[in-house]
Amino acid sequence: MAEAVLIDLFGLKLNSQKNCHQTLLKTLNAVQYHHAAKAKFLCIMCCSNISYERDGEQDNCEIETSNGLSALLEEFEIVSCPSMAATLYTIKQKIDEKNLSSIKVIVPRHRKTLMKAFIDQLFTDVYNFEFEDLQVTFRGGLFKQSIEINVITAQELRGIQNEI
Repeated sequence: MAEAVLIDLFGLKLNSQKNCHQTLLKTLNAVQYHHAAKAKFLCIMCCSNISYERDGEQDNCEIETSNGLSALLEEFEIVSCPSMAATLYTIKQKIDEKNLSSIKVIVPRHRKTLMKAFIDQLFTDVYNFEFEDLQVTFRGGLFKQSIEINVITAQELRGIQNEI
């Protein structure tokens, strides 16, 4: 059983605010139900910029506390930094403070390879990571469909290392 559970909302590309809240509420309820009793650290990762453009697409990462989210969000720590490296480094410090090593990362499938590349650069073998797909709906739902990245190129890896 994981001692820490991280939910990656860093790459949200919202299509519908209502669907976002419903899916987020469902995901957080499931995580709380399955992990809150044993996990010592429940964390949501998201970007600190409420809205910014990347490759001409608008990314919205704001987590509003309406539609029943307020009470549920109190159970989670929200780590919000401008970059993935900064976010994961902040989380690493919090995990180290709590002396935890077993970590479950719930991440959208299309970001899993990228997340693993960042984790490989920031964390040592002392940490044990388990990955779970964040269940998302593409048709009229929460995320715009993205192509899953299965391989990180040498250039992308250098970019990750430079960011770190």
